[in-house]
Amino acid sequence: MGRVIYAGGDDFLGVFYDNEDSKEELKPRYCVDWFKDFKPKIWHGNEANKKKITVSVGFVWAFPGIPQRDVLQHCRDAEKSAKNNGRDRIAFRILFNNGNCLEWVCPWWLLETGLLSSYQDREKKQNWTHIYNDVAVLESRHAFDGNGLDVALGLLEIYFPNYVNVFTDRHKQLHPPKADLTQTQAGVLGAKHLYYKENSEEIDQTKVNKALTNWIINLAKVGFHLCQQ
Repeated sequence: MGRVIYAGGDDFLGVFYDNEDSKEELKPRYCVDWFKDFKPKIWHGNEANKKKITVSVGFVWAFPGIPQRDVLQHCRDAEKSAKNNGRDRIAFRILFNNGNCLEWVCPWWLLETGLLSSYQDREKKQNWTHIYNDVAVLESRHAFDGNGLDVALGLLEIYFPNYVNVFTDRHKQLHPPKADLTQTQAGVLGAKHLYYKENSEEIDQTKVNKALTNWIINLAKVGFHLCQQ
């Protein structure tokens, strides 16, 4: 249900599509699950010649009827977003018919450990409508303003209880500048220098808190479109 259609140097462009032989409709969750095992199976799978790499990927789920040139441009932009947000991560982008888009950028290790599949609603099911609606209501009430990170972490406690400690651990939020990401785990938000105060090498914690809040909000929105069964 997919094919690499261009490869040059260390870049490639691929496409997912419906399997006409089985008449199986391509679901976005299939793509998410494929990427979950992308590095372990494709790059790290041969134990005899194992060589870890870093890879920055942009994935676009485009609604029908969008011109191909627009989809390709969003693919380029999503890949740049993965690189600009710290490298060794994937940028998931939802492209709507009106040209608007949603984006969520995730380091590979979080995807591989099952962040998305760990989601559970209050009924211990995987109905993403609940967190999506909660975020919409909270945004309409400006609940994410000010100390919005506390509200966002509260959502994590409800819907991703096994991952709260990951996001409250400052050592996991950012990684050192120029870090070897084959040896060091990529930060959830990327490299430290992206969050320095102006003309300083001191972390701007307000900026970090805002970015993490937005990261959790976008997780809910993009997860709804990609993972809702």
